[in-house]
Amino acid sequence: MSHEICYPTERTWFICFATDSKLVVKAYSVFNTDECLDTPWETVELYTSEQNWSDRLYEYGIIVLIPPIKL
Repeated sequence: MSHEICYPTERTWFICFATDSKLVVKAYSVFNTDECLDTPWETVELYTSEQNWSDRLYEYGIIVLIPPIKL
C-alpha cells in the first residue's frame, strides 16, 4: 500500500517513518506545488518551514546541509 500526497499549496518538506511510533526515519526530502509524493510508508510528517523540518530531523541525529554541498 502506498501513501500519495499531490500538489501541495506551497513547497512542502516531509519526513517518512517506518511505523506510527516514529522511531526510525525512512525518507526525507521536499516537493513542490506541481509535484506528488508517493511513499510506501503511511506515517508522514509534513512541514512548510524548512527550518522546522531541519530541526525535526536533527532530533533524529540527521543534519541537513542547507544549501546542499555540490559535488
